[in-house]
Amino acid sequence: RRRYKSFLAKPSSTDLLTTTTTQQQQQRTRRRYKTTATTPPLTTTTTTTTALKSTITASSSPETAVLIWATGHVIGGLLAVPFVSKACKTWYRKIDLPSWTPPDRLFAPVWTLLYASMGVAAARVYQRTTTTAAAAAASSTSLSGITNSGVMVLWAIHYLLNLTWAPVFFGLKRLRLGSVINYLMLATLSVLIPLFYRNNAISGLLLLPYLAWLLVATALNNAVCRRNPTDKNGYNEAMFQSELLGLQKKAADYAGVTWLL
Repeated sequence: RRRYKSFLAKPSSTDLLTTTTTQQQQQRTRRRYKTTATTPPLTTTTTTTTALKSTITASSSPETAVLIWATGHVIGGLLAVPFVSKACKTWYRKIDLPSWTPPDRLFAPVWTLLYASMGVAAARVYQRTTTTAAAAAASSTSLSGITNSGVMVLWAIHYLLNLTWAPVFFGLKRLRLGSVINYLMLATLSVLIPLFYRNNAISGLLLLPYLAWLLVATALNNAVCRRNPTDKNGYNEAMFQSELLGLQKKAADYAGVTWLL
């Protein structure tokens, strides 16, 4: 009887296995609880991501983009200043100019305003282009995006023509080639204005003062070409006056005399 009671008091192997399994489950539960307590909530991470996106969007606002485009166009126009300044101080006022030629002091402020308005107009169209392209991609139709991208490519060509004119006319003194560039600018601008207006009405209107000034510049270039014809060898009065002034300066330096324009 004592042996039987002692046998009943000993735990069976099944009881030991059950106890061990229960202890392991309790340990796993404690580990999961600790991990959950140390991990930040998902809502906090989502809120942080949203705040970062809002900060990036605010720093790249449309107004900032427009300012960058306007400043970039003005800086690009400043590349012509050395050519224009040197020509105005040397040969430009020596050649035969029409009586209605604008004063030299007028060019800098006018072109600064025009370049700024050109940058604003291009920026507004570019912003509309990117928005339209994104919408077209979402709807699996990219025709409008391609069309608007072509407008910006044409604008880039026109702007490069604009930047080329001053080095050609004032730097190389190629008067007739300058006139050709003016006509190319008028042709591309006459296409761009209605396209800009269709895309963004304000952008189209911003280009109208530039068109008016470009018409005056083209007429002035043509008048200079007529009054200072270029011979069959490509030589013109502007080149002659520039070389003459150069010879006068060399003669003054050789004689030890202060040379003034």
